[in-house]
Amino acid sequence: MKRIGRYEIQGELGRGAMGIVYLASDPAIGRQVAIKTIRLNELTSDAERSNLRDRLYREARSAGILQDPRIVTVFDVGEEHGVAFIAMELVEGRTLEQILTAEGLLTKSQVLPLLEQTSTGLDYAHSKGIIHRDVKPANIMLGPAGVKITDFGIARIMSQEVTRTDMVVGTPGYMAPEQVESRPVSGASDQFALAVIAYELLTGEKPFYAESLAGLALKIAREEPVWPSRLNHTLPSAVDAVFRRGLAKTPDQRYPDCRSFFAALSDALASAPGWQPQPRGTADNQPTVSTSVKPRETGESKPAPAWVRPARAPESRRGVWWTAAAVLLVSAAGAAYVFRPVPPPPPVPELKPEPPPPRQEVPPLPPAPDPEPPKPAPVVVSEPKPVPVPVAAQPAEVRFETTPSGATVKVDGYSGTCVTPCSMELPAGRQVVRFSLAGHRAGLAIIEVPRDTDASALLEQSGGTLIVRSTPPGAMIFVDGKQHTGVTPARLRLPPGKHRIMLRRAGLPDEEQEVEIKDQAIANMEISWNQ
Repeated sequence: MKRIGRYEIQGELGRGAMGIVYLASDPAIGRQVAIKTIRLNELTSDAERSNLRDRLYREARSAGILQDPRIVTVFDVGEEHGVAFIAMELVEGRTLEQILTAEGLLTKSQVLPLLEQTSTGLDYAHSKGIIHRDVKPANIMLGPAGVKITDFGIARIMSQEVTRTDMVVGTPGYMAPEQVESRPVSGASDQFALAVIAYELLTGEKPFYAESLAGLALKIAREEPVWPSRLNHTLPSAVDAVFRRGLAKTPDQRYPDCRSFFAALSDALASAPGWQPQPRGTADNQPTVSTSVKPRETGESKPAPAWVRPARAPESRRGVWWTAAAVLLVSAAGAAYVFRPVPPPPPVPELKPEPPPPRQEVPPLPPAPDPEPPKPAPVVVSEPKPVPVPVAAQPAEVRFETTPSGATVKVDGYSGTCVTPCSMELPAGRQVVRFSLAGHRAGLAIIEVPRDTDASALLEQSGGTLIVRSTPPGAMIFVDGKQHTGVTPARLRLPPGKHRIMLRRAGLPDEEQEVEIKDQAIANMEISWNQ
């Protein structure tokens, strides 16, 4: 594609489930923009296409009114050849997801400013009546000017009347309970996603984890996470109380807005100046957690970590039913006293003494019988009750599968390995299973033996991004001897490793460089023929 609308396509920035994001230039005013496309022509129903087109224009107009330095600006919306597109501000920088993947964590000095700017941008949008619906690290850009939130209104475009089963509105790990249960959303839903991001930045883990989408949805809607101070011991217990409210299952139990959540979290962290964020995967390297957790000094009893227990279907829907309590009213009556003058007593008549009665002889009492000695109490001998002897959990055979197959399985603490699909006998307890396959990102499963007898993982292909620029632009690009479809400037997706990149432009000598690509990282190559 060379052009869409009036915009000249210069390269590809990325791909998603809804379409492709292009780097383009606006010839009318000479500025570069990002073009997000949505494939309307893949919908088989004319009614679906019409409804989606109407929502696209409506939501793009809504997002266009958001004029805030923390939100990516929407410039234009249109449609051409069955492809709808939105032209928006091009932001230089990296997404939070790219930073966390490449570096593992943000520094302590970066965490609070990022959360503050993100919460301010979300509250501004909520004040305009616009809910993001898909707040996640991939939609938070960090550039020279600070935080930029992108994709406002895009999630809503796909949220109604679209019947395709391969479209998911929102990103499961960051969705609020009301989203996974298809209930109405509000600004509190975006706040829940922001709390998930904050939890991940502080602990290196997401609060909810499961091997399947169904299991993850159940955990989000039904289970409480492991509270942060148990995963990161530099965090004060006051942080746990903040996340109990920020990650509440019911929207009205959360904070009134995102800024209130950030303020509470900032105050809680201030009570422990030595706190530090943890990189991704830190919890995987901690010692095995027993299913019987010793309470803290406060006496608070905490459940075993959610990532130790597999998701199980609840026996009934979660709900709190309040019953009426009977109240007994007790009344007491007091006595009243009336004081009045007392008249003088009548005169006492004079009495003559009477002679004493004649004395009578009283017969003596018979002697009391001797008391009987007390009978000894019967002695009852009780037989000792048998003490139950705990039965040790037995090892179990665990089945391992991956997509694609052929991955090496390694269990932490054990020297044996196998290649999927395969089985291994593992001792009882919590086991951390790692899957590795060349050209793919590593997979992870945490199981509890003997309760869990299988573990599986979907392994994604690994790769990084190369941004190629040239002065002047328009040079052809060759990767390892093969010509790429685009010209400079361009953004290329390449497998990890070293690659030979050659740029060719008419009338100029070829320029070639060797570039090393790392998984989930961004590399840059720039050639100038003007020097």
